[in-house]
Amino acid sequence: MNTVLSVMAIDYPSEKLHIYLSDDAGADVTLLCASKEAYSLARYWVPFCKRFGIAVRCPEVFFNDSKIDQQDSDKEFSQERQKIKAEVAMQVDLRNRVGDRHGSRSRHNGGCGVEDEEEEEKRKEKEHDRVSTKNNGCGIIREEESNSTDKEDFTIPSLVYVLREKRIGVQHRFKAGALNVLLRVSGVITNSPYILVLDCDMYSNDPSSARQAMCFHLDSKLSPSLAFVQFPQEFYNISKNDIYCAELRQFKTFWLGLDGLRGPVLSGTNYFVKRCTLYGARPGGMSNSEEKEISRLKHKFGNSDKFCLSLVEKSSHDFDEKITTYVSPQKENTLTLASCDYENGTQWGGQIGYLYGSVVEDYFTGFHLHCRGWVSTYCFPSKPAFVGNVPINFNDTLVQKKRWNAGFLEVALSSHCPLIFGISKNFNWALQSMCYAWLAFWPVFSFPLLCYGIFPQLCFLNGISLFPELVGISAVNFDLTNKTADKTQIKRYENGVFDFEGCSLMLLPATTLSLLNLGALIGGAWQMIKFNAMERLFTQFIFSCFILTLSLPLIEGIVFRQDSGRVPPRVAFWSLVLSG
Repeated sequence: MNTVLSVMAIDYPSEKLHIYLSDDAGADVTLLCASKEAYSLARYWVPFCKRFGIAVRCPEVFFNDSKIDQQDSDKEFSQERQKIKAEVAMQVDLRNRVGDRHGSRSRHNGGCGVEDEEEEEKRKEKEHDRVSTKNNGCGIIREEESNSTDKEDFTIPSLVYVLREKRIGVQHRFKAGALNVLLRVSGVITNSPYILVLDCDMYSNDPSSARQAMCFHLDSKLSPSLAFVQFPQEFYNISKNDIYCAELRQFKTFWLGLDGLRGPVLSGTNYFVKRCTLYGARPGGMSNSEEKEISRLKHKFGNSDKFCLSLVEKSSHDFDEKITTYVSPQKENTLTLASCDYENGTQWGGQIGYLYGSVVEDYFTGFHLHCRGWVSTYCFPSKPAFVGNVPINFNDTLVQKKRWNAGFLEVALSSHCPLIFGISKNFNWALQSMCYAWLAFWPVFSFPLLCYGIFPQLCFLNGISLFPELVGISAVNFDLTNKTADKTQIKRYENGVFDFEGCSLMLLPATTLSLLNLGALIGGAWQMIKFNAMERLFTQFIFSCFILTLSLPLIEGIVFRQDSGRVPPRVAFWSLVLSG
């Protein structure tokens, strides 16, 4: 809700701004409660932000920040602020009631706060125009007063809810599949030429971000070859110690370096992309004859006349006219576009839209855009344009990194490997090809790290000198390159204490190596003292101490800690077995 509201209030003409909310979970609570209540609040929130020039346009952040009170001396501002605050309080109450409903399954406590099922059904029919099919189906809703205005004529952007069909046994392609459905559905309703993609855990922090992006997209020299404008990922909940290295500092440097070549990698969120680039176009566009061959377009884009016409028609910003068309004959067309079998026999996911060759669809799609000759640019203003949150426990961090690494390896070990595929596609930018390859082979870096964690310790345990005496010790460099939570987790995170609660066996390699190093350090130290081998093994002793220091949070979680955030007992048990 906060994400949607923050985007609806950005500083951009409302008649040219259309919000599409993709609910891949297909939850009634999102459709009938969250989207409705968000739009209801937007009728107050958007005019309030624009009238008083509010800088922070995420309601939750605005009302939780004690510093945002500089305009309290203005009586009108204070009155409006209190009015909006009361509306936000109602949304928080709704959130709590929804949580109660999921917890207790009591229909008197949850949902939209209704007490009678018949009244709820009547309200659903009255307030929403919803279509659906079996098996979770697919559908779109719109708010009846999508173009309502206040006394100062602040138009509210339109909000469209999209629910794609899913079936058991049919691949839904995760985020890439959801984005492709949004491309098709939005194409037949509004067909705007530029698209902002934003994850649900991000919010718009700078209302001028869209105008900043359009400065690049509308530049006469850059625009013909520009595919997307990428903003950095910034986070509001990173603790001062950042114990899980969630700030992604290395990528900030990496993205800046890419901007000096042909542009940064597509990064999943916070980017403004040109719609036509996702339709397989190349800089310069298609020939007129090709554009007019609807039958040829159907072969690529699917059997929808309306969508194929959207490829050759000029974009329309007349949302009233488009929505009117949708409400009657267009219903079935959007259902077809959002069905799980629409893409069969087409080039969606292969050459068209977001590509399906990897779970990191952003990286893979951006790579192909660059291969087609498009460029990108990195916009990193002093004020973060978008801000989100990061995992604050170890298990979520591992799951996130596992998904990224698996996706990168999928590309690295496929026929689309950047070191091969780019060159075959006239990839005349060897440096950027190597940058893509660096990301693709990033997971392989784990193997030398495993060697660091195993071989020096085993050599030390057996009294084997790792560094031959013709090698001067002074010349050896031992440098190593190093989304909802409860109050306890938050407290641990803010205090810099690792939280291993809920960690699966993915933690096993790290805990096993930590125990192995501890045992090797104790045994090796005994060997060093017993055989008076201080001079020969002292460097390895220091190295093992250093490794142990890095492993202290894990050792503490296994041996000393008794709280709920300790290393799970089954993980500790198997670590002891394997290290023994």
